Amino acid sequence: MNLGYCLEHGIGIAADTEAAIDSYLMAARQGEPGAQYLLSMLFAARGDLAEAYVWARVASQCSESDIAVGAQPQY
Repeated sequence: MNLGYCLEHGIGIAADTEAAIDSYLMAARQGEPGAQYLLSMLFAARGDLAEAYVWARVASQCSESDIAVGAQPQY
């Protein structure tokens, strides 16, 4: 998930939204709530509302604290 965050925000590497989505997808599919939430936000930002809804729904099954902690980069 840290790689996805760096790719999304251009930290140490050129920003690349598609690569960030790929990285978040790998973490989200392994059950990482922060990645699920951030993935829903990226899909919504690019207008893919159906996919955004899917990941927002998955993230909503987690506790709010899991999402808040998981959405922060861990350096």
